[in-house]
Amino acid sequence: MKRALLVPFVLLMSAGTGPAAQQPETTPADKTLSPYFFVKSDDPALDQLPLKATSASIEIAGVIARVTVTQDYANEGKRAIEAIYVFPGSTRAAVHAMKMKVGDRTLTARIEERQEARRQYEGAKQAGQTASLLEQQRPNVFQMNVANILPGDRISVELVYTELLVPENGIYEFVYPTVVGPRYTKSREETVPETGRWFQNPYLHEGEAPPYRFDLKATVAAGMPLRDVASPSHDVK
Repeated sequence: MKRALLVPFVLLMSAGTGPAAQQPETTPADKTLSPYFFVKSDDPALDQLPLKATSASIEIAGVIARVTVTQDYANEGKRAIEAIYVFPGSTRAAVHAMKMKVGDRTLTARIEERQEARRQYEGAKQAGQTASLLEQQRPNVFQMNVANILPGDRISVELVYTELLVPENGIYEFVYPTVVGPRYTKSREETVPETGRWFQNPYLHEGEAPPYRFDLKATVAAGMPLRDVASPSHDVK
């Protein structure tokens, strides 16, 4: 396992020379960001859900990266809370599965039509059950709502997604993000509706180590001759 602090994992793969097909243009803003929890409350004194550990298993096969992210959180507050797990993916990323263990209960998310999923979620929430709802809030942002997270509950989230790797000048790049930023706010905070504020996440100050453990493992099965495999952020074996 590799350890990293505030540094995204970057893997560069150079393909052999040959005719290159025209690839869809991407923009710097269209990139996958790290998933995180947001606690739904207007009470500034409400305890948040601190992240305790993150592990990422990355399997690159051809031009597809399959990523399994596991994150551990804990409700260290004194009251039950409702929270939203947010995954800001690029337009080339697709969520395949999400499973969450809250205390001794395991929740498996299903992507359903939004109105029906919301109806089921609200019913379970009113009944005091731990409910979950996975929906796509914006074209490339998935979120999972979780109700009734009790004090002392530990939460383990497993997210599986794939991402298409698009070459630039014969170089395929995969980046696993370890830092999230306020990418989705379109205007100043005081004018942003609640759904816009959900996607803001604070940066750590420069030089400040995150209070959680981060482990990562990546394998590559290119399916084509590679000139080189390198990472500017981690050792490659």
